[in-house]
Amino acid sequence: MKGPVGWLLHDGDRDPARIGERVRTTATPTELLVVGSIVAVLVLSTPYSGSGIDWEIFAGAADGEFVSDRGLGYYYAYWLLPIFEVYALPGLTVGGLLWSITNLGGVWFASRVFGARSVVVLAGFGTLSGFYTGTITGVALGALAGMYWAAHERRWTLVGGLSLLAVAKPQWGLPLAVLIVLQARPPLAAWFRMAIVPLPIVVASFAAFGWWPGEILGRASELPPEGNGSLW
Repeated sequence: MKGPVGWLLHDGDRDPARIGERVRTTATPTELLVVGSIVAVLVLSTPYSGSGIDWEIFAGAADGEFVSDRGLGYYYAYWLLPIFEVYALPGLTVGGLLWSITNLGGVWFASRVFGARSVVVLAGFGTLSGFYTGTITGVALGALAGMYWAAHERRWTLVGGLSLLAVAKPQWGLPLAVLIVLQARPPLAAWFRMAIVPLPIVVASFAAFGWWPGEILGRASELPPEGNGSLW
């Protein structure tokens, strides 16, 4: 695609064979300016209402509270709880900031993998909104990008491990993860290698928390998830 639209959506070569080169390319001054500005806004916005709404849900769930003080429920896989617990160690505010920066890194990484204009993606309204509220979107997107790269390199164990994060947003993460694996056409042995990491972790989550999908469904029936108008 040529013209301004093509410039916005495309960053040159999207050849999977050049993913490593794109990822390792030195950040441009514009990228550093955009990333630095986003981090500064996140730091300055932490005291205000609305900042970290989603992060509060994650941190609370890691502490055993699956409904936040704002009345919002936790509807994500329970194998993610140890990750949230680690991020919450420095405290709710600092942990939320670190979590948002991690999401920023995931989106930036994904834009490099898929050959998009990173400055445009990072500065988009939907992306900034996700960073502000502390969603898990950037982490899931970064994991999907990692799966795509790992599948191209035929690193099947890594593909399987990253899938645990990629499906954190199941409404789009799960179908995209499946598509990434299927388009790579893995041999039969690769399917067993992809199960090495996720299978014991999923089983351990049931051993530790019981039949948590039932808890999520029950919570959703009593406290339906709130929708939003973002692209996420």
